[in-house]
Amino acid sequence: MRVSAGRIFEGGPLVYIGQEMPLGPESDVLNAYLDQTKSVDAIPGVTPALDAAFRMESYQRAEAEKRRLEEERRRREEDERRAQEERRRQLVEQLGDGAGRRAMAHVDFDQAARAALAVGGAELLDTRKATRRGERIVKFRLDRRRFECTCEEATLRIIDAGICLTAHYDDANFEGGTKGDTWFTLESLPGVIREAQAQGKLVVFRHVN
Repeated sequence: MRVSAGRIFEGGPLVYIGQEMPLGPESDVLNAYLDQTKSVDAIPGVTPALDAAFRMESYQRAEAEKRRLEEERRRREEDERRAQEERRRQLVEQLGDGAGRRAMAHVDFDQAARAALAVGGAELLDTRKATRRGERIVKFRLDRRRFECTCEEATLRIIDAGICLTAHYDDANFEGGTKGDTWFTLESLPGVIREAQAQGKLVVFRHVN
């Protein structure tokens, strides 16, 4: 960098006056920095000190940009986490109705299943994904007995009740042999089991330890 200096009186010390137009490649190096050029190898006459200054300034700018992007990412993740927590809180408040339980099933299936079974007086023990996509195997306790069924994740509709729900020819409203599992949901299945127990007609296909 070129500067001008002068003396207040003859023989006195040099005093800084100001910066002058550069004599070397400083302006080209500055433009390369502003253009975010990766190096100044193509600029003739760049001294090692000027090259080092360019690299250091470029590095510091790149690190500052990384920190800015990382901070933005953290803020986005925090905003998303807070939005999910708020959504979950709202859904928990709605678990008292069927629509709320099904909305919760998309966010937290176990909590939705627990609330659904509680409607019929049953207690959730465990859930796991079934072989078929979109289905869950649900283990629950009812009147000191353990049962297991398979239901749809999104609707809580029963796919396989784990007990005999086949219509017989003495059922006036249904065609004989019709499998009735899908008539029920996690909310209504405990009541069906209790009714079958009361009538002495409960047949369990899926025994649970």
